[in-house]
Amino acid sequence: MAATSKSSQTAKNVVLALLALWSVVSLIIIVVWATSPDLKSSARCRAELQEVTEKLEGAKVVYGKNKVALEELLEETKEQRDVLRADLLVMGGRLNAINATLEECRLENVVLNWNISALQEKVELLRQTESQPHGSDRSAGSRREMMNSCMAQIGESIVFLINISVQNDPPGTNHIEALQQNVTEAGHQTESYSSLRAAAESQMLAAQSQTRPKCKEVESEAPELEQADGESSAPPTLSGIPALMLLLCSALHLITYLTNRWRYFTTISTAGVRRRHFLLQLVFLLIHAARAAPGCHGDAVLLRHHLLQEADVAQGEAAEKNVLKRPDDL
Repeated sequence: MAATSKSSQTAKNVVLALLALWSVVSLIIIVVWATSPDLKSSARCRAELQEVTEKLEGAKVVYGKNKVALEELLEETKEQRDVLRADLLVMGGRLNAINATLEECRLENVVLNWNISALQEKVELLRQTESQPHGSDRSAGSRREMMNSCMAQIGESIVFLINISVQNDPPGTNHIEALQQNVTEAGHQTESYSSLRAAAESQMLAAQSQTRPKCKEVESEAPELEQADGESSAPPTLSGIPALMLLLCSALHLITYLTNRWRYFTTISTAGVRRRHFLLQLVFLLIHAARAAPGCHGDAVLLRHHLLQEADVAQGEAAEKNVLKRPDDL
């Protein structure tokens, strides 16, 4: 009995010791947890982390909205840029069309001015022809009228050639020398035709001067002498007409030949300065041929002045045209 009581007493003591130890450990844990700063900072960090997470989500939403708005604005800007480019191309095409129309109008004005001048000269010549009673004077007036019309046509062709030379300026010198030689030969031919015409007219005047004394000496045979005078004066008049026709044909042939050669020449290569020199030489040759014809000295001087003025105007307008025709640089 004593042994049993001792063992039970020992068990009670062990249990009491364990309970006391557990209570002390629990008390220490509670005190440490209550007084520990690390546990408080982690809770605070969790709260701050949650707050920052909420702010980040809000910033993401705002960023997405701003991104969508900027993309829409960028698309609108691109569309406006395309519209402006299309408008710029349309305006460039209109500007080119206006420049082409302006150039055509300018050339038409030049041709019209030449035609007006030629018509005024023809009207003046017709008035002079009506005021002159003799048939020889009428024939001379008609020849002068034909010469003036021919010179007007030549002047128009020269103005067109000058305009072409101002607009096109490729390099090269071989063909220009050949054309200069052809122009020189044509000038010599024109001079020869003019000399033939002058000789024919001098023969006509000599025949008329020979027939006038005969008419004064023989007054009784006036009808026969007048008939003989008409027969003697007709051949010189008729002899002057072929020379004039040859001159006109040679001038027209020269214009046609030079126009064709000029088109071929501009497609290959020419120097701008030498080409203008060539054209001016052509002008001076034609003026020299006009001076060789009697009664056309004043018209030749006016033609020279007008051609030089038209050449200067064509060069200035071509320079302005080169400045205006650059819509692609915009």
